[in-house]
Amino acid sequence: MSVIPQHGMIPYCTDDDPGRQNVSLHSVMMWTVNIEAERPRLRALAYRMLGTVVDAEDVVQ
Repeated sequence: MSVIPQHGMIPYCTDDDPGRQNVSLHSVMMWTVNIEAERPRLRALAYRMLGTVVDAEDVVQ
């Protein structure tokens, strides 16, 4: 079955929810902005856990 997304909506499917849901492009962009804002804190946490900058960068990406 093919799904044609509505204007401004993108379909996605997760392992936890086999059904399809529509998510607005705006909400995806806001989620990305929030993650990017937290990237330095996440990198620092990963560095403390893993001990190397290279490993921390890999995990955060």
